[in-house]
Amino acid sequence: MIFAAASPSSPHIRVYGNLWQSSLDLPDFPEVPEYGTGGFTGEQRYHLEVWCEKSTMNDVLLPLCQRYGANLQTGSGELSITATLALADRLREVNKPARIFYVSDFDPAGQSMPVAVSRKLEYFVRRSGLELDVRVFPVVLTLDQVQYYRLPRTPIKETERRRLGFELRHGEGAVELDALEALYPGELTSVLSQYIEEYYDASLNGQVAEVEAQLQERLLALRDQVVGRFADDIDLVREEYTQLREEFTGRMQGCRTRLLDLWQAMKQELALSAPRLDGYTLPQAAIANEIGEGLYDSTRDYIEQIEAYKEFQGRV
Repeated sequence: MIFAAASPSSPHIRVYGNLWQSSLDLPDFPEVPEYGTGGFTGEQRYHLEVWCEKSTMNDVLLPLCQRYGANLQTGSGELSITATLALADRLREVNKPARIFYVSDFDPAGQSMPVAVSRKLEYFVRRSGLELDVRVFPVVLTLDQVQYYRLPRTPIKETERRRLGFELRHGEGAVELDALEALYPGELTSVLSQYIEEYYDASLNGQVAEVEAQLQERLLALRDQVVGRFADDIDLVREEYTQLREEFTGRMQGCRTRLLDLWQAMKQELALSAPRLDGYTLPQAAIANEIGEGLYDSTRDYIEQIEAYKEFQGRV
């Protein structure tokens, strides 16, 4: 849900130009140079994605994917050719093995969608000449999960042409993905985590941090050695800087006071001189040309509104 900003406008005038006492002082003696490290980020061996045929589980899947650094692709029904082509482009860019975990309802469509996506992906991989290890796993919902959790089934529409074949293989009825989370909160995250963690090295970041810490320890020792060789010169310059700062502070005392008083006086006069906003009324938005009376109109009384509903439905 995206909401447009609805904060009311409030025209006003402000006076800027604060002059702080610290801005008129010489800065402290600078820190000596030191090393810094960066770029120490663990790169997982596998590119991971979770694909789901519906967006109703985003509140569960999004935090899960963020935790493991996996991409999340959702849609209503079968994922499009465009989405699959974008996946092939991502695989070309990351250039490492990829594992895609497919999440769907347990129904005829849920059985065919992973195949449809895989066929599209297969086409783009072959056409692009990508020589990568890419695998798609339909991981939720499966027959084993439906039976293990004893998830309730719902009748499949007789107009579903794949119904008979599905029910011959898996028994009568389908199961909505939402049923698993409704009956067993947190279980979808648990099930998917088990699959993802087969391809996710949870210890990698710690190992990388340890290597960086070892380097930082060595750099700190090197920095101390180098700075130590300049210690006498640093002390001389620091002493000279301190003397200059003390002299500057004494000589600036009177000027600082005059500056602060002057700036404050200007701010006060600016504030007093600012015009009233009465003559700067905000223009109002133009009144619209109505496109019609509308199905619902709050100016109608109850009877008039009921008649409008009936007319719209052709029941007059």
